[in-house]
Amino acid sequence: NLRVLNQEGVKMTKEKLHEFTEEVEARFSIFAESVLSDYGGMHNLNQLMSTAMKNAKTGGDVLVVLRYSNGWLKVQLIDGVHVRSPQTGTDWSPLILNNGNRIMNGVEFNERGEQVAFHVQNDDLTYTRIKAKSTTTGLRMAFFLGGLEYRLDNSRTIPATSAILETLAVLKRYQEATLMSAEEQNNIAYQIKHG
Repeated sequence: NLRVLNQEGVKMTKEKLHEFTEEVEARFSIFAESVLSDYGGMHNLNQLMSTAMKNAKTGGDVLVVLRYSNGWLKVQLIDGVHVRSPQTGTDWSPLILNNGNRIMNGVEFNERGEQVAFHVQNDDLTYTRIKAKSTTTGLRMAFFLGGLEYRLDNSRTIPATSAILETLAVLKRYQEATLMSAEEQNNIAYQIKHG
């Protein structure tokens, strides 16, 4: 927004702004197509975001962690199943910490309800606390990419497919009951039918 930039002391003409925008978009395009954007160095940014969206819809949530390494911003995806409370701490019975923060389902909240940190269980059953914001810049460095919000007070989201799967389970029970009823009727040699 040229007006906001000018208010902030960045003097730029419309022509210069257009040139600057095209340069930034071109550089970001190169970054997004490069494996330099992946913390593990295996995928590009577009592949990571596609994976994150699929997992959020089928699994409920994915922790996206932005890491600054050797002058590059790198993205790490952590499956939401690994975000857990170290001891106890659920939506209904949170773990209250000495500083007043509370942990619910692996997510640490402050008194305002803001996400402060995420507790990730490692392979050796230890936990890593990942801060949600950078201590130096205050920028968000870790966040959940979530599915559907089940209830307002829940700390986590549910898979978008959960409603479909629940309906399929009910239909399957109905189908099984109908087939069992038909089998039982076929076991009886004679039936009496009346209007």
